Amino acid sequence: MWTNLSKVTNLISILIFILALQSCASAVVQPTSSLVPPTLDKSTQVSSMNPTPLVETPACTEKMVLPVITDIKPLPVVPGSEITVTGKGGYIQDSCGGINESARSFKLYLDNEPVGDLLCYVNHCETKINLAGSITLEEHCLSTQMSICEFRFQVGSE
Repeated sequence: MWTNLSKVTNLISILIFILALQSCASAVVQPTSSLVPPTLDKSTQVSSMNPTPLVETPACTEKMVLPVITDIKPLPVVPGSEITVTGKGGYIQDSCGGINESARSFKLYLDNEPVGDLLCYVNHCETKINLAGSITLEEHCLSTQMSICEFRFQVGSE
């Protein structure tokens, strides 16, 4: 007797579940509001690939801030020695306020003759050069530009 009663109870539960599913399936969803696409004026550009309006940014002009040699070490400088040349600059600044301080190299000239590259990164420049043993004992000029003397130094005897 209890077995038949549990079968009937299960059957009633299944029928109620089926009726509930049917009522959900037949329900009609009514929209609560209609969607209206935004209107754009004629000056707004819209890409066919991306329907989002494009925002124009002002053109920024870039200016290279050339490196300036600020120091050499060790002092005194003697013929045949290795010197460390340091400086600042060597980055790009734009008219919109942006600064690009990524790594760059600039030709380094000793008395208008190339002697290596000055490496700059995040407003710091540095390189090492070996002076010839035959360099004259007088004032010399280091620069990152031909025909311009950025940094004067004296070569002396040991």
